[in-house]
This record gives sequence, C-alpha cells and structure tokens, in this order.
Amino acid sequence: MKLLIGLASASVALLTFGDAVAQDAYKWSDIDCGQSRLVPIAGAKCRATNVVSGGDGAGGQFQQWSIQGTGSYVNIRLHEGLAGASYIHTKQTGVEYLKARDSRAKGSPDMGTAARHGDADYYLFKASGGEECVGFRRYGPSRSMGYAWIMGGVMCAPKGSALTPAQANAFIDSARVR
Repeated sequence: MKLLIGLASASVALLTFGDAVAQDAYKWSDIDCGQSRLVPIAGAKCRATNVVSGGDGAGGQFQQWSIQGTGSYVNIRLHEGLAGASYIHTKQTGVEYLKARDSRAKGSPDMGTAARHGDADYYLFKASGGEECVGFRRYGPSRSMGYAWIMGGVMCAPKGSALTPAQANAFIDSARVR
C-alpha cells in the first residue's frame, strides 16, 4: 500500500513539473492592437505571448509583444520584464539581435555598420530579396544587470523603391512602448 501511495505521489509530482515546464514556453496569440504594449501603426496586426517565468530573462516574469504591418514590410518586437526585479539581458550585437528575430534581417548578406538615431542603434541594409530596409534596437530603462525591456524592429520599402533616411527615422520614432 505504501508503495502504491509513493508511486502515485511521484506521478503527481512529475505531472505537475511537466505542466510547469510547458508554461515557461512562449506561445504567440493574435490580440486587439488596443491591448498591445506597443503603440500600433495603422493597419497593423498585433500579437502577444503568454506570461512566462525564466527563459531568456532573469528575476521574474516576462512577455513579448509584436506588430506586423501591412503594405510595406514592418515587424516590431518588444521583450519585457513584468516586475521590478525582472530584467532582459543580451550579449548579442545589434546585428545578431536583429538577425535572430527577423527573417528579412536574417537573410541579409550585409547589415552594414551601426548608426544612431535618438535612443536607438540602427542599420540600413538590403534584404536577400533586394528590398531596402532599416533595422533598429532600443533599450528600455536600466534594471539590475539588464533592462526593463528591449525593442527591435525592421521596416523594408516595397521592392524597387528606395528607403529614404527620413522614412527610416520616422519608422524608428514611431516604434514606442505605451
């Protein structure tokens, strides 16, 4: 009898542990743009993940948000710590960060050198399909050994169109956290 109770307790513990691990994985869902932490752009599709513990942040719970534009290519992502002790830390360069989060940046043979606009580092590049693009990375307020959030985004002009410096700057300025 004691053996059966012990086995049953171990089974419950394993099932509970398995559920906890599954809850620590990001799962994306479509959301109303009014619920997004990112300021939406006209005609955008907004998405968010569930709240997770641990993962690629430290000290608490985290969530990710995204905006995908229609028309020309737009992809903006925000990764944030949800509590005062939670922080996001990255050792990736700006190019590595953008390539890990965006297909157009990932496929670019040359991201160029970093430039600065306001509080963001940005890169002008050509996507593998030939579109002229801008990609940026911006940090939120400092928190412990990292940041409250990190935002990155890519916008590409339609194929065959030029991307002006004014358009690149306007895109970077439009990407904001509420």
